[in-house]
This record gives sequence, C-alpha cells and structure tokens, in this order.
Amino acid sequence: MRKQANRRALAVIRSLRCRQEKQSQKIDILCRDMVDAHRHFAVKLSDSLYVHRFYEGLLACSTLEEILDTAIRGVLDRIEGCETAVFLLEETGFDIHRLKPCTGEMAAGLEDWFTRDLVQNISLHPRACSLTEMLRMGLQGPPSTLKTLSAAAIGLSKSARAIGFIWICRAGENPLSAQELSSICAIGAGLANAIAQVHTPGKQTLSAKV
Repeated sequence: MRKQANRRALAVIRSLRCRQEKQSQKIDILCRDMVDAHRHFAVKLSDSLYVHRFYEGLLACSTLEEILDTAIRGVLDRIEGCETAVFLLEETGFDIHRLKPCTGEMAAGLEDWFTRDLVQNISLHPRACSLTEMLRMGLQGPPSTLKTLSAAAIGLSKSARAIGFIWICRAGENPLSAQELSSICAIGAGLANAIAQVHTPGKQTLSAKV
C-alpha cells in the first residue's frame, strides 16, 4: 500500500513539475513577445517622430537649395558617421548636391562613378538600392575604394518621374543597417514631392554638374 501511495505521489509530483515547466515556457515566450513588441513599437515611434520633424523642416524651405540642405542634414542626423549627397536628374546629365566639402570616400570623383541612365534607374528603384545592386546596374567606382565601403541609395521619384536619389555611405567595418535605411526611405516620398514642386530639370545648376 505504501509503495502504491509513493508511486501515486511521485506521479503527481512529476505531473506538477511538467505542468510548471510548460507554464514557465509559456511565460518566457510571452515575455519575449512583449519585449519584441515593445522594441518594434519604439522603433516605429522613433521613425514616426523623425519623419514628422523632417517634414516640419521641409515646410520652412522655399528654395531647392534649402530643401536639399535639409535632406542632407536629416540623413546626417539619423545615420551616424555617414557621408551623403543628393543626386538630381537633369535633361542631359545630373547634379550632385553636397552640404559641405567631402572627405574620405566621397572626395575623389564620385560623379565619375555614375551615368545619367544609372541615376535614372536608381531614382526609380522601389526600395533602398544596395551597393551590390548598383554595381549590377552599371556603377563604375574604383575597386580599391568600393571594397572599403558600405553604401546605399534611396530613390526619389514622383508619379513614375525620376527625380534623383540620396547617396549614403560609410566605412565598411560599420555597415549601414536595414533599420537606418528604412528611416531614410520613409522621408523619400515627401522629399521627392518637395523637390518636384520647385525644380525643373535643366533650369538650375548645383554643386557638380555632369
């Protein structure tokens, strides 16, 4: 009798332990889901605030130069340690707008890496265009420089009209993240619209015309 009672007691204990382990697993999964959801919400909120501030800045702009300066400052504020420029498509070439004299990877002949057709194709690209994709599309940069870079381009277009793109790069040991690029993609439509309202291709010359 005592042995049977002991077996029953052990069976109950094992059942309770198994139930407790399953409950603990469910709690762990729930906690991880809650943490992930909170992290996702925080990222979305940060992106929304960034876009809101950027659009507020655009509202204060009245010239193409001011719009492009605002865009570049917005990228520099969002992506630490990067260099950036805005390419604008023109009737027979393209312009490159920079906020300040360039150093490092952007100092030597960046305009020579691109053709007008390539600028147009990148402008119409539906998502952030990676360096690998740009190379496949015809980018011609020095291999010794390209291998040290992490770079991407955010296309700017309005109603299937190619406008240009935002070029972003930094050292390859600190690659651009998908989240960083997602933030810049979020301002693309508003920036393209603002540029289209004040810029007619061929009517204005900026930093470097090609």
